[in-house]
Amino acid sequence: MGNILEAETLTCPFCGAPYRESIPSGTVHARCKYCKGTIIVPAYFEVEVIRCPNHPDVLAVGLCNDCGGSYCDSCLCFYDVEHGTLYLCPKCFRERETSKATGILVLGVLVLLAGFFFIAFAPSSEGTIAGVFLIGFFALPFVTWGVYKTLYPTQGLSLKERKDTVEREIESRKAFGSQASFYF
Repeated sequence: MGNILEAETLTCPFCGAPYRESIPSGTVHARCKYCKGTIIVPAYFEVEVIRCPNHPDVLAVGLCNDCGGSYCDSCLCFYDVEHGTLYLCPKCFRERETSKATGILVLGVLVLLAGFFFIAFAPSSEGTIAGVFLIGFFALPFVTWGVYKTLYPTQGLSLKERKDTVEREIESRKAFGSQASFYF
């Protein structure tokens, strides 16, 4: 191997694409040219190996896009944003989900106040109906969803779960393909 790590042995843990560029020894991480994920380069030439802080017995495979910490494939989760996908540790994922839920909660409270304003200061029954409509169909669902998601944020699909799902799908397609050839 010499001073350069063989590129064929390194694959992106996020998208599975092989990393085909040469990597000088001492390089800590590289960027996948397909999915733009940050790959932790195995420390073949180093004494210290980067391990997942949540699972010390497992090697880290990638970096969290928010905090920059090194995590294993069981910890890093997919988080879809407008222009792509982020890979986040459980803490950063929870923070983003809680932040989104808090925004919906605040919106619900504002709509609730607007509904009460329509009810209290409406010169006619149409204003009261509009206030009840705002509260019943917008404010209460927003507040309920915001409180629920703030208290119980969802956990994203981890790299390992996605890999296992893809492998099961491939196996089922192979099985279906062998059955299909039997009937034709």
